[in-house]
Amino acid sequence: MTRSTRDDDAAVKRLHTCGERCILRGGIRLGDFTLVHPEPIFDRAVMNPPFPRQADIDHVMHAIGFLKPGGRIVAIMSAAITFRGDTKTTRFRDLIEERRGFIKPLPTGSFKSSGTMVNTVVVSFNIEGGAA
Repeated sequence: MTRSTRDDDAAVKRLHTCGERCILRGGIRLGDFTLVHPEPIFDRAVMNPPFPRQADIDHVMHAIGFLKPGGRIVAIMSAAITFRGDTKTTRFRDLIEERRGFIKPLPTGSFKSSGTMVNTVVVSFNIEGGAA
C-alpha cells in the first residue's frame, strides 16, 4: 500500500493491492488495459506499453479509442517499429505519418538503470476525429 503525504482530494491517496482489478480514489482503475472498452474522454495518453510480440503497437492502437478528437498520444516503444517489415508495423508507421507524428530514437541505454538495454523510441501523434 502506498500513501500520499498530501491532503489533496484530487490526488490518489492510496493504492491497495487487490489482485487483478482495483478501483482507486478519483475513478482510476488498475487492470488489463486491453480489456477495457474505450470511451473517448481523455485529451492525452502517455504510455510505456509492454514490447513483447508487438504488444506496444496493440496498446497504442487501443489507446486511440480513449482520446477525444484532437487528443495526443506519446509512447515509449520498441525501436523495432522503425525497421520491422510486417503488415502490422508498416501500417502503424503509416498511421504516424498520416497523423503528422514522429518517431524519435532514445539514446542507447536509456533504460539501463531499470535493468534493460532494449533500444527504444518516443512515438507521438495527434488523434484526428477519434479512432483510427
